[in-house]
Amino acid sequence: MSSLNDRYMHLTNYSINKMSSQYTQNEDASACQGHKWTVKTLWTYLEKEGVDIGVLWNSLVDLVIKTIISGESSISQLTKANLVSRYCSYELFGIDVLLDETLRPWLLEVNISPSLHSSSPLDLAVKGPMVRDLLNMAGYQIPNKLLVSQQEDILNNFGLKDKDINLCFDKRLYTTVLSKEERSKHSFYQDLNQYLGEILKDLTPDDIRHLIQSEDELTQVGRFMKIFPTPATHIYHEFFEAPRYYNMMFDAWEMKYSENRQEGIQLLESHCIQKKHLTIPIPGGLTKSSVSLSNISPRSPSPLPVPEEKCEDKPSAESRRVQSLTSVALYRAARPRSGKLGVILKPFPRSGYLTRKSKPSNTPVKTSSSTPVTCNLSEMEPASPLELHDNDIPSPTPPVLATY
Repeated sequence: MSSLNDRYMHLTNYSINKMSSQYTQNEDASACQGHKWTVKTLWTYLEKEGVDIGVLWNSLVDLVIKTIISGESSISQLTKANLVSRYCSYELFGIDVLLDETLRPWLLEVNISPSLHSSSPLDLAVKGPMVRDLLNMAGYQIPNKLLVSQQEDILNNFGLKDKDINLCFDKRLYTTVLSKEERSKHSFYQDLNQYLGEILKDLTPDDIRHLIQSEDELTQVGRFMKIFPTPATHIYHEFFEAPRYYNMMFDAWEMKYSENRQEGIQLLESHCIQKKHLTIPIPGGLTKSSVSLSNISPRSPSPLPVPEEKCEDKPSAESRRVQSLTSVALYRAARPRSGKLGVILKPFPRSGYLTRKSKPSNTPVKTSSSTPVTCNLSEMEPASPLELHDNDIPSPTPPVLATY
């Protein structure tokens, strides 16, 4: 209670501010009245004042990305130590920002448990849809406890009679274990400048699982918008503690398929038909996904060799085990975004990595400077895009930001 009168500490604390005798409740989510506005309302007000909303919003996105990256190293370490599966890990952050007289944003604090109480029509209008979209992206799945007959009855009720459709959760889709070949590929590209044109050529089962989950999550964003990775967010790679394999892979994926996602989805579907995404390492020589690849030496100076499939009259026991289970219809990304935020000291000196050269040349890859930034820290737990949820904000210049 000794800090109760500290106005600076409680500047954005609604639980304290609402007790003031001067506090005015806002009963209309679209009105410029009271002490709490939606971002959409603020945007409307600022536009009338001649403010360039697109520039302001991009500066906010930039702040959010750098804020999350500042804690990425610690988050990755905690994720590796405490999580067995990506499925059960995601986080909703509340980020408090102060705009000064020049509309420059300043980070005040990051709340790991933002209030979801809805005590007014404004709260309901903002938080209700946000929670809906959040849970859709988290992708809760039916636990694998139903009898086969029960699953078949449910699938039949929905007109799904394909034997390869699995109704329940399949833990293989969220494994954090990498095979020897997958670790070799991670190590190889971590030390390679020219990854854009090569990294997607021979997708591993782990690559496919991450890409499937990311694309599936993207269909469920609602009023959120993915702010990392995009074709323009490679400029933030320098702020990571070390090069991250999944950052490179998703960067290459966005560069190639961001304007034609259906083509990328068809590629993933072709791999799923072959059940490649369900191939997981054989128990015994298991290794979890590396948090930092800087301490892994490449196993080969050449690109990852892809094992050739051998035709056998009688499939091996492992082959039968890998292919016996059915594929899953929906894939969701689970985002581990929790941990203690740190401070970015300096970017690592890797100019070649930042240029993302697709060919051995001195010419950086050109990207549109107007493409908005967004955030999914692929390696906090690899592969899940960070999303911003802005309350009914009209998108200034699509796709600068998803609207809420």
